[in-house]
Formats: sequence, C-alpha cells, structure tokens
Amino acid sequence: MKLLKIRLKNLNSFRNEVELNFAAEPLNDSSLLAITGPTGSGKTTLLDALCVALYNKTPRLGGKGSRSAVNLLRQGANEGFSEVLFEANGNRYLAEWTVKRNRKGNLTQSAKLINADTGELITQRLTPRRGAEEIEDMSVEGAVSKILGLDFSAFCRSVMLAQGEFAAFLKAEPEKKREILEATTGMDLYEQLKDVLNDKVKDVEGVYNQSESELNAVPPVSREEIDSTQELLEQLSKKLEQLNSEREEIAQARDLETQRARAHEQLLSAQDNWEKLFAQKRGIEKLEKEIEAGRRAGNIRAERDAFEIEKDNLNRAEIVAKQAEKMLNASQGEYEQSKTLFANVDLELQKAKEESQEKMALLDAAREEEIQAQGQLSQAEERLKEIEKSEKTIVELNNLIKTKSDEKNLLQRQIEKDEKFLRENPLPPNSERLFAEASATVSTLKSMERTSQEKST
Repeated sequence: MKLLKIRLKNLNSFRNEVELNFAAEPLNDSSLLAITGPTGSGKTTLLDALCVALYNKTPRLGGKGSRSAVNLLRQGANEGFSEVLFEANGNRYLAEWTVKRNRKGNLTQSAKLINADTGELITQRLTPRRGAEEIEDMSVEGAVSKILGLDFSAFCRSVMLAQGEFAAFLKAEPEKKREILEATTGMDLYEQLKDVLNDKVKDVEGVYNQSESELNAVPPVSREEIDSTQELLEQLSKKLEQLNSEREEIAQARDLETQRARAHEQLLSAQDNWEKLFAQKRGIEKLEKEIEAGRRAGNIRAERDAFEIEKDNLNRAEIVAKQAEKMLNASQGEYEQSKTLFANVDLELQKAKEESQEKMALLDAAREEEIQAQGQLSQAEERLKEIEKSEKTIVELNNLIKTKSDEKNLLQRQIEKDEKFLRENPLPPNSERLFAEASATVSTLKSMERTSQEKST
C-alpha cells in the first residue's frame, strides 16, 4: 500500500478542510515524514482519519455508542468527512467516510470505495451481504481488507501502530511477529503457494490411489491366456471354414435331390402318356375287328364307304399308334433311366442326409464354441485396453507426482531457508529505529522508482 492523499474536515480539532498530498512536492521527495505538534493539535486525528476512511473505525473508536467512530465529528458541526487516496497492486483507490447530524441530533455515517483510475463505484456497504464472495457484496472494510491483504487488526499492528502499540509489536510472540512481517512484506504468498501445492499433491495422490485401486480391481490376464484364446479362435475359424465347405457340399446334394424329383415327375408323366396311348391302341384294335366284320358281310355301299373312311382312320390311327409306340418305347427307356437315376440319387440323398445331420451337429457345436471364444476374446481385448489405459494413467500420474514433489521440495527448502534466516537474524535491540529507517528507505526507493518510471514514460 502507498498513501497518496488524505483529505478531511470537521473531525475533532480540524474545523476547516485539510489536505495532505503525499504525491506532490514537497512530500513526494521526502524519505521520512514526521508529524509533530503539541498535545491536542490533531496528530492522532490524522491517523484516525486514515483508519476511519479505510475501515470505518479507529483504534480508539471501534464500537457502538460512545465508542462509535461517528464521535469523531467536531462539536457543533453538522457534517464531517475523511477521504484517503491510496495505491495497491498497481491500482489507485479512493476510500470515503462521511458523518452527518440529522434534525433530531442523531449521527449517521456512510462509506464508499471507488476505483480512482476508472471512477467505478466498488461498494458503499457498511455491512456485507450474507455469504458475500464478490467484492461488490462486501462492506467497505471487507473490500479494503481484500485489496490490502490486511484486516483492521493487522493494519493497526503493521502499517499503522497507534500510540503505545509499537511496544506491543516488539513484545508480541514470534508467531505473531512472523504473521505481521509476512503481511507487510508479502511473504504470506509463499505460505499460500505452499497450501495450494499441498492441496494439489493431495489431489494427485487421491487420483493415484483411486487409479491404483481400479487397476488392482481389474482381473489379471496373462499373455499366455491371451495367446491361448487367439489360438483357439484361429482353430474355430478354420473349423468354421471347413463347415462352410461341407455346407456347400450339402447344398449341391440338395440340388441333386431337386433334379431327381424333377426326373421322377417326368417319369410319372411319361407313364401316364403310355397308359393313354395303350388305351387308344385297344380302341383301334376293336375298330379293326368291326371293320373286318363289315367287309366280310359286304352289306351295303354306305357301310363300304364307312369302311373306307374307317380304313383311312385306321391307317391314320396306325400311324399314330406307331408314333405312340415309338414314344412309349422312348418313354420306357427314359423311365428306366429315370428309375435308375432315382435309385442312385435316393441312395446318395440318404447318405447326404446322414452326413448333413452329423455335420449340422458339429456346426452347432462349433458355433457355440465360436460365440464363447468371441466373448472371451472381446473380454480379453477390453482388459488389454483397460490395462494399457491404466498403465498410461499411472505413468502420467507418476510424472505429475514427481514434478509436484520436486516443486514441493524446492518450496520446502526455500521455506526452511527463510525460517533459518529468521532464527539466525532475530530483531536487534534497536529494532524500532531500524524498522523506521527500513520503512523510510522502502518508501524512498518506491518513490524514486515511481519518479523514474514517470520520467521514462
């Protein structure tokens, strides 16, 4: 924190408006600033004005009633204020505190915190919202504490020591002194980094332990089991190919049976035709006998004409009979061939059926073995993938743990070195004077650095 300006009015002994600009001549070039004066001249009031603008209370007035900060208002005045312009974390902020007296004589106070670089109002609350996490929901005191990294108590113990409280700082326990020095020098950042690193190490260890548990929960699968499963799968694949070949042979036998059935149908059709032709032959023979009887009787011309006609019909019937006989002979030949073929095909069919039933049983058994092997192979492949994934995760976690462990060891060595330095270099008897000189030197260096930066720009 760097104090840039204080402006106040009607606070205790200050009746008129007073402004102290630490960023302008001659105060900006001063390495050490002393506020002197007789008792009651307002030295402490300047410090109270600084505190009340930032935290809405002072070391002397931090309660209610007679200990409320509103009692800073000068007697007889109706309104007073304090404004503090300060720089922190590279930004400028304006903290305002105002007290007013209403018609009934009661005193009320208000506060504001403004971003001096942008003019944006950050907060004007005296009390924070419940569960406030965003800075605009905090009180002015909470917002200032978050920006400076110091609450009111730490601010009074380090940045501003009220009357009689510097001795309390010197007499404080080493742990308290360490907290104050860390807050003022920014060393608490290393503690925060240490806590964050420890949390990350715990998270990584948790992930590692969880991954290790999951890996241990995976049933072990040896390379021999995987090779055995793959070999079994190859055997089943070969057996499946053999069964497919046998299936093709069965299909061919089925086609042969279809041809045999078709030949049988042709045989039945030829036999039916032969029976029809044989019936026609008998009719013709009967007709020949009747014609012969008519011819012998030599009855009438009409019968002779009929005889001639029937003779022609007989000739034609003989031709047809001869053709039918030829067809019958051919059909009988075909019938014999078909009968022989049917017998052979029927024998082959019975044999094919027997082989088919045996092969179908083998095929069903092979299919079941193939399904089981496929399931075992899928499980093995999934386990292999899980093992590879777990191994990769373990390698990544081991690398991360090693990196974080190296960082942790580095930070631990730095912390031990700092603690050793603090143990070996305790505060000397004249620490009060050295502290004041160190503060003045730091202030001078920061002023010179800022002046140099402004000149360079």
